[in-house]
Amino acid sequence: MTYHKLLEKQIRKISRQSLENKEIQELLATVSNSYALFERDKRISDHAFTISEKEYQEATQRLQLQNEVHFQSVNKLKEVIRSLAPAESFHFDPSRNNLISIISFLQDQILKTKQLETEMILAKEVAEKAVKIRSEFLANMSHEIRTPLNGIIGMTDMAFETELSTEQLRYLTIIKSSSESLLSLINDILDFSKMDSGKLELVVTPFSLHDEIPKCLQALALKASEKNLEFIMRLEQDMPDLVMGDLLRLQQILINLIGNAIKFTEKGEVMLRIELRAVVNDVATFHFAVSDTGIGIPQDKQSTIFEDFIQADNSMTRQYGGTGLGLAITKRLIEMMDGAIWVESKEGQGSIFHFTIPLKLQPAKEQYCITPVNNLDGLPVLIVEDNQTASAYIRQMVKHFRMHPVCVTNGEDALMELSMGLEQQRLYPLILLDISLSGEMNGFDLVNAIRKNAQLKATNVIVTSMSQKAEDRKRFISLGVTEFFSKPFSPSDLLDSILKIASIPQHLSLNKYLDTKTLKNTDPEIFVQTAALNILLAEDNLVNQEVTSSMLTKRGHKVTIAPNGEEAIKAVSKNVYDLVLMDVQMPVLNGYEATQKIRQTEALTGGNILIIGLTANAMDGDREKCLNAGMDDYISKPVRIKDLLKIIAGINKTNSYLNDVLNRVNENTGVNCELLFEKFDGDKKQVLKCIELLNIELPAFLHAIESGICKENTKEFKDACHDFRGTLLTMEMLHAASKIRQMESLADGKRFKEVSEVYRSLKDEIACTIEYLKNAVCQAP
Repeated sequence: MTYHKLLEKQIRKISRQSLENKEIQELLATVSNSYALFERDKRISDHAFTISEKEYQEATQRLQLQNEVHFQSVNKLKEVIRSLAPAESFHFDPSRNNLISIISFLQDQILKTKQLETEMILAKEVAEKAVKIRSEFLANMSHEIRTPLNGIIGMTDMAFETELSTEQLRYLTIIKSSSESLLSLINDILDFSKMDSGKLELVVTPFSLHDEIPKCLQALALKASEKNLEFIMRLEQDMPDLVMGDLLRLQQILINLIGNAIKFTEKGEVMLRIELRAVVNDVATFHFAVSDTGIGIPQDKQSTIFEDFIQADNSMTRQYGGTGLGLAITKRLIEMMDGAIWVESKEGQGSIFHFTIPLKLQPAKEQYCITPVNNLDGLPVLIVEDNQTASAYIRQMVKHFRMHPVCVTNGEDALMELSMGLEQQRLYPLILLDISLSGEMNGFDLVNAIRKNAQLKATNVIVTSMSQKAEDRKRFISLGVTEFFSKPFSPSDLLDSILKIASIPQHLSLNKYLDTKTLKNTDPEIFVQTAALNILLAEDNLVNQEVTSSMLTKRGHKVTIAPNGEEAIKAVSKNVYDLVLMDVQMPVLNGYEATQKIRQTEALTGGNILIIGLTANAMDGDREKCLNAGMDDYISKPVRIKDLLKIIAGINKTNSYLNDVLNRVNENTGVNCELLFEKFDGDKKQVLKCIELLNIELPAFLHAIESGICKENTKEFKDACHDFRGTLLTMEMLHAASKIRQMESLADGKRFKEVSEVYRSLKDEIACTIEYLKNAVCQAP
């Protein structure tokens, strides 16, 4: 009898004895089916499979389904047996030649598997804990490194504004370059860490491609200028402009790719091209290409350059610096945006890095494009540009606006073309001039020669430059040039400047677009003419105190220093500040807690001081932590003067608006009569009618407020105040309305004694204000 048939016979015998146990029947049936596969397998022991009554009892006792654990055990046994393949090798020693031994063996295997699973879970927990510790370490490391780095970069910027010898200037330039490189390295490591732990998230916001892309390229243009490289940006002129996406990460991608292109290019040009690939369901796919004329990448290295910590050649690290993380981070960011990146390159000839990303379009009615202007049709424009690629692109832009371009490559040819135009009565009302011309005549020489020619001196000149030097601008202004913009520039930049000097009303052609194009490509230090502000700097680090306060006091602002959060709270309670710069990590009381306490006090007393957080961490979630604490925004260290000036410019803009409103409010009565008359289209009778209605309702309003004060019932009091304040604002009685708001804040803190004092002065003020209004209306023309 074969082993298979013997096994079947024994299984049937067991089945008859165990009808009450369905799970064991299924298990034994599975065992039978599995062993059928090995009927002729001589590796199975030659001993017969005999199962005694004692062994059967032991088996059923072992496999009885008393709880869920046993149930899982039986099922796992079945799964293991089913998984056995015909080719799989079975070899049991003589001591394992009965069914109970086989089952016991399989159970041992399951137990080992369970132990392995437990170990894996523990290992996972340990790994997660390690990731958390690493993240905290990186955050602390970032803070500790950025704090002294803030001092180095800040004081270097300050030193650049002093009188320097050539040697000192060279030393400072090296210091700043090294500091910027270190900062870039820190940012790369932090980004890589966040990606590695899956904590980097995209922040989708609306933005304009034509506005925002050129802005992020200005610093790169300076680097290109330092190496005498031409830097060109080509935006397809008819592509959609307003999109939704993570602007910050898109800028980071471009800065990485273009920065590499400049780094590995010693002569020639670097160019960014942006074009529309496709639009599907309001999602546009854009193609970006960054090309250079640099060293190129060997064919066998191109497949590895996007890997972590990899450069095409190890010698590059020594020659050019870098971590080998830039392209790896870039690739991951693009893939997070559902895009793709690839490279074309020839060693010794240059490279082109391509990437595509989808961006959701904003509604069609909000889109605007750069359209030709009828008034400019056929306008002759002389383009003076020595780089062929840049010249071709500018020519294309000018032709798009239906003007007539003529291109020359140097100053001598430009003067010759202008002279020939005079002879043929073919004048050039406009010249587009690159400041850095090759040849004997540079941009200054050309403009100077034009101004000395009586027939040409009225010619309009627009200067383009990558250097952005203030002294260059001053020299051109002295020669009568008023329009400048920095390379790389977009079609909208060009059209803006042309329209300004051609004195053509912008709204006739550009619809909504040019309304948003103010102060473009202008360094904040040039255009921000700010009133002096009273600023509180809460900062414990002495170097940072010195750097930041020096930046601000040099520009006329008053700075008070608080070394910790507790001192900051005291300072705010005693003085009025326009701005608080709050370091988030300080001894005694940190910036988050200090801000929360300031906001709690303001809720009781009124006010809402602008608080900007200063953080050296630059990790995801820092902005949210600052906002949740009550801060208005935050700046990442090292603090840059341009970041501070932007904030101050915003404060002055707001103050300017408020001052403009207050200037129209009578100083004695606090009433905006001008706006009140506008509400009623100058109808004096209607204004007087409303004043009388206010007089009629006034006793009821005051009674409700007095009742709330007497009862010290905050809710009743605030309800009465709310109604009355709305009426006062409608009548443009701004000062009285502000007193109502002050009383509400005091009531929130149960300070009803102070409420009563404010209320007494309010009653007198309202009576005087109503009389003033009556007289003002009667005397109005």
